[in-house]
This record gives sequence, C-alpha cells and structure tokens, in this order.
Amino acid sequence: MEINPRLAATMAIFKHAGMNLPYLRIKQLLGEELPKIDPKTGVIMKRRFLEMFSE
Repeated sequence: MEINPRLAATMAIFKHAGMNLPYLRIKQLLGEELPKIDPKTGVIMKRRFLEMFSE
C-alpha cells in the first residue's frame, strides 16, 4: 500500500483562480468557518515545460 500526499498538477489552476483548495479542506476538517470565495473565471492553463496562465 502507498499513501501519496502529493497534490495533482492541476491544482495550480485553482490557485491562479483564487482558490486554495488544500487550505480550505484543512479548515473544513478542523470545523472552522470557511471564508467567502470569489473565484476568477476564464483562467486558462497551457502546459508546456512550465505552466502559463492567461486571463
């Protein structure tokens, strides 16, 4: 068995849209109130060697 704590590479698009999903999940698990989130729409990720973002 293996436990893989690494985040998926696609988590970067959530970060650039203004959402920190690991942070929000930890707050949720601790029973804390979640902040209001207003994610950006229209964020596009193009993957080459590194991620490139545009709006």
